[in-house]
Amino acid sequence: MKCLPVVVLFASLSALTLWSDSTFAQWQTACNEHRCQLFHEILSSEKLVQSRVYFHDVGKIEGAANTKATEHRVIGIATVPLGIYLPAGIEVKIDDKPLLAELVDCTTEQGCRAAFNVDAATLDALKRGKQLALTVQDRRNDRYVTFSYQLDGFGEAYDEFLRRL
Repeated sequence: MKCLPVVVLFASLSALTLWSDSTFAQWQTACNEHRCQLFHEILSSEKLVQSRVYFHDVGKIEGAANTKATEHRVIGIATVPLGIYLPAGIEVKIDDKPLLAELVDCTTEQGCRAAFNVDAATLDALKRGKQLALTVQDRRNDRYVTFSYQLDGFGEAYDEFLRRL
């Protein structure tokens, strides 16, 4: 049951009929009248998505202060290729400091996904950091594979994302 909402909400950025999009360094926002996402992708030489990190508003928090930064609950989704060792999950680090380790909660044709909450401490680390890394274990050879994302432009992109909510 947990997989279905993730698939529906995050199936594909190409499914968004954009009325507005922006790019900040390698971070992008893509929005339409129903939802908004902030994302960064790592592409193969064939321009296929290898890994993606994206952030999505999942609704207003009841009783929150009247500012967009606090009234909306934002989650992050880490997507990595199929073929990972599922019990090892996805480790998320910022500047080589462990942020969290999440179990894979959904595997689809597009890859394996893990969702995580974006609280104030996580957001601060993302805005101040230089590099976000997702590490997974390849089930075929037990090697660890890391997908690295530069955080340049993340703060500006996140601010734009909040403005569009």
